[in-house]
Amino acid sequence: MDKKKRLNYSSEALNKAIGAVQAGMPVKTASKKYNVPRATLQDKVKGRTLLGKKCGPETTLTEPEESLLVQWLFDISKRGFPATKKQVLDSVQLLLKELGRTNKFTDGRPGRKWYELFLKRHPELTTRIPQNHLAQEPS
Repeated sequence: MDKKKRLNYSSEALNKAIGAVQAGMPVKTASKKYNVPRATLQDKVKGRTLLGKKCGPETTLTEPEESLLVQWLFDISKRGFPATKKQVLDSVQLLLKELGRTNKFTDGRPGRKWYELFLKRHPELTTRIPQNHLAQEPS
């Protein structure tokens, strides 16, 4: 069974398509012209889904909180102590506990899926395997 092909469109294209529909262009025509899915365009125009809102549930951490986490990861990495996956997950668990925020994680700790999606949301982060660079003694 083939998966459906998802269209890649920018928010600018979506806004132009919405403007065209509001100006009187049929939804189907605007959809083809701006390469935006017809159903998505229809939902946005009729107000069933909000502009700027992504599909799926909200993330556990807000955008500013995730930005601070990313900045912290870069800061400690620059100091020579890159964080491991375990440290990132522990830090998020501690942060949520201190904020007193309820979450859907098992035992309040994010898992593998959250970590993978966090990395996907922040492509500027990479995972690397550390290497030992020992100085060799002269022969």
